[in-house]
Amino acid sequence: MIRVLLSVFFIIFSLNANCENRKNLDLSLNNSSIDPYKIEFKVSNYNSEKKIFLAGIFVELEKDWKIYWENPGMAGLPPKLNWNNVSNINKVSLLFPAPMKFEFFDIKTFGYKNKVIFPVEIEVTDEKKPIKGTLKFDAQVCNKICIPVEKEFYVNFSSKTKFDNIKEDKIKSFLSTVPSKSNFINKAFLKEKRLIIELKNKFSLTDETLMIIENKDFQFFPKAELNYSKNKFFITFNLDKLGNKILNSNNYKLSIFSKKFNIYQNFEVLNKEIYNFNLTNIIIISFLAGLVLNFMPCVLPVLSLKLTSLVSLAHNKKSYIRKSIFFQISGIFCSFFLLSLLTISFKFAGYQIGWGFQFQNQYFLIFLTILVFSFGLSMLGVFEIRLPGSILFYINKFSTNNLRDFSSGFLMTLLATPCTAPFVGTAVSLALSGDYFNILLVFQIMSLGLSAPLILFYFFPQFIGIFPKSGKWLNTFKKFMATLFLLTGIWLFSILLQNFNFESLNSNSTSKVNWINWDIKKQPNLIKELLSKNKIIFLDITAEWCITCKYNKLFVLDNERIVKIFNDMEIIPLQLDWTKKNYQIEDFLFSKGRYGIPFNEFYSNKYKNGHILPELLNQKVLINAINKMKY
Repeated sequence: MIRVLLSVFFIIFSLNANCENRKNLDLSLNNSSIDPYKIEFKVSNYNSEKKIFLAGIFVELEKDWKIYWENPGMAGLPPKLNWNNVSNINKVSLLFPAPMKFEFFDIKTFGYKNKVIFPVEIEVTDEKKPIKGTLKFDAQVCNKICIPVEKEFYVNFSSKTKFDNIKEDKIKSFLSTVPSKSNFINKAFLKEKRLIIELKNKFSLTDETLMIIENKDFQFFPKAELNYSKNKFFITFNLDKLGNKILNSNNYKLSIFSKKFNIYQNFEVLNKEIYNFNLTNIIIISFLAGLVLNFMPCVLPVLSLKLTSLVSLAHNKKSYIRKSIFFQISGIFCSFFLLSLLTISFKFAGYQIGWGFQFQNQYFLIFLTILVFSFGLSMLGVFEIRLPGSILFYINKFSTNNLRDFSSGFLMTLLATPCTAPFVGTAVSLALSGDYFNILLVFQIMSLGLSAPLILFYFFPQFIGIFPKSGKWLNTFKKFMATLFLLTGIWLFSILLQNFNFESLNSNSTSKVNWINWDIKKQPNLIKELLSKNKIIFLDITAEWCITCKYNKLFVLDNERIVKIFNDMEIIPLQLDWTKKNYQIEDFLFSKGRYGIPFNEFYSNKYKNGHILPELLNQKVLINAINKMKY
């Protein structure tokens, strides 16, 4: 009994002592005239070239005190700037220089001690007018305890104000350590409960390098390990303790800080199952992707040309038939091989490209438009190209017919690239997210699939006999096919005009869905803002050159039943137009593990990171996805 009473007395005494100590600590902080920090706001001279002011939040901390990085980690709050009460401001960027890591038991945080300058880039609305108002800086500084920081600075300066250059030099010294966006990740994949990030061959790290990897929820991955294999660098994260719970979003960020460079890259652990595919699966998927392209509307003009050619070959010798088909197949294989070499070249140079990217190139569109018009007009007998005799001598050795067969196979591949269909998206992801071998393998197997019907006729030329015999119908059919070529040429010319910044010839005004054109550059957080208002969002990334996008719009999205559901549920239809080159849209697509369009995705408070739909839509898929958003 005495022991119990003593225990109770000890607990009460401890609580009182702790409360008294806390009171004394609070009083000392409140009554002290010297805070454990000193914070100033300083501005440098106006940069007329960049049209910005470079400013800085100067922070000095007492010994053992720290302030946090933009992602503080498991404790603390990040610094923030509030410019709501300042006039003539268009955009303000609070930048974070290279941090250091703090560890206390299992708690990991990132921040700064002693002195730090947070660079601030200020973009004015009108450089002739002053910037005037009250700037508010919120942060948290910590030692054994954390105390909030709320500093207000009255600002009044303009482009004509002269400042001390010494301040600018100090700000720039910290600005130089702010990480810049780079492209140094080759791919990221899961293997045996580990996240492995493969870096570019030319990229090197040391054990002293600070590597921070985080997801959208600001969770940090475990400690990184560096591995080397065949001149390749890998960063490995062991997920044994965490499982895959940390892999809960589509977007991840890897920041690397060292004495030589400070960089970051957003990336995705692409379709986790992709890297579990063995060689057999990759070959099968790539073959099916090429095979299905034969039945897509974008290759219809060339298919008709092939059909006409096969019918006209029916009464020739088997050797002649096989020779003609051989050159058509060669055109397909050569075009895919050149496409893979082009893709490898871009990837080696540090660029990422998507399926159909060449339709965003004006020179390619000019070449293809002329080629398609030439095919159509020559089929109508409008003209015949006459070349100099010396050139004709060498061409005749090769045979003009063989050249035509080869070019038709080449053209078939070029027209097939804006099409996306089942298996095509997966095959392209396997190629573009893999190494150079994967790119060559996937594209060449796709060419095999696209050539499969021709290969069948090559080995069994007698099957050509199933087509009707040539006659008057064939001439009529040729004219019809020539018309298809000319319509394709007009379509390509309209895309070319849009690439030269002319107004679109195909307006969305005819669409039954009231699309909202999303300017992703000016409103990068639009989806988050709409989700905060409890909205359901449907995102459509399209382009004028995307035939599958046109199919989805005509037969699914513009269907009266779908339009009614969108209106009744007040679904917000956002649209991004990728007809012309747009790096922001590219980054968005690649972060989702997609390298081509159409891209369709639903967002809701249940699916904040999005629910991606197949490339080829149908009403059932769309309605099932909408029902998922509701519950």
